[in-house]
Amino acid sequence: MIKVLLADDEPVILHSVEVSIPWEKMGLTLCGVYGDGMSAYHAFLDESPDIVLTDIRMPALSGLELIRRTRAFSPDTVFIILSGYADFDYARTAMKYGVRYYLLKPCSQERIMDVMKTAMKDVEEIRQTRQAQSAYAGMLAQGNSVPESPDPDVTTSEGRARIHALVRSLPGAQQAKIYAFGILCRVQGITPEDTGNLPPFGNKLAGMRTREEVADFLMNCLTSVYEKDGHASGTRRFVARILRWVEEDYADPELSLKTIAEQKLFMNTDYVSREFLRETGEKFSQALIRTRMERAKELMRERAWDAKIYEIAEQVGCSNAQYFAQAFKKYTGVTPTGYMEAQRTGGGIKSC
Repeated sequence: MIKVLLADDEPVILHSVEVSIPWEKMGLTLCGVYGDGMSAYHAFLDESPDIVLTDIRMPALSGLELIRRTRAFSPDTVFIILSGYADFDYARTAMKYGVRYYLLKPCSQERIMDVMKTAMKDVEEIRQTRQAQSAYAGMLAQGNSVPESPDPDVTTSEGRARIHALVRSLPGAQQAKIYAFGILCRVQGITPEDTGNLPPFGNKLAGMRTREEVADFLMNCLTSVYEKDGHASGTRRFVARILRWVEEDYADPELSLKTIAEQKLFMNTDYVSREFLRETGEKFSQALIRTRMERAKELMRERAWDAKIYEIAEQVGCSNAQYFAQAFKKYTGVTPTGYMEAQRTGGGIKSC
């Protein structure tokens, strides 16, 4: 299924689009409906939608800023702008970010569906292109070429050790890659036919030259998934690593779960998102905003007399001061200005 996210600060229009489009019948999954750019951005971090239908002018984070930010780590997302402002400057800016679809309000259900169908074709073409470009495409075609062998239990250290030995004993590096690819797909709930969401560990495997290298990589992946981290209250190792990266890199405005999953863990983003929520009880975006807001509170206490709100915002990874102010108010119950004033006067902040 193709995932779609909606963002518009006009409730009537947002609701109208949500209920009038036959999402499932069209082969679409509506993964979120949001009335402001900030919420839409956080949802993007968690959901990694294929298509985003967004207004231009929204509180805290505009549609154009939403597109600019997400393009940095998700260049293949297809954006459709639905706006009441027939201003060519907006359209021209959007086109610089690769946006092809610009709808003017009011817009009929039929027109939105027509554009959505075209966007779906774009998504399918992008998926096919990525598949063709992937060096491990051959693994999918040769997935049944490895002689069948019993799969040891990957959840135990003994089972993983047997898998390590088995991969090292296969006739060649290519068969080792295919076998490892198959195991990692099963572990992360990916089927070989799922060509629309090609996992990043395949790219990593493709560059390996020896069975030993493949075996070690597979062992590290399985260990990361199934072993606990003693320093994180029994959290699985890869989840603990994500939490540490959030603590270390929260000041990076482009930090996202997709980047971490694909470029650092070489894991499927949907799988990582689902397991992170299961292990921690919160979504990645919630953990990130909590870390940023707590650090902002520390900075405000330390620099209550001389800090500027925009400076604090930038130091915690929020390049937009208005967005930061809204996020801080939502998290603490008070504005950044009110919080700093309380620090200067020695008053308490009960709502924090």
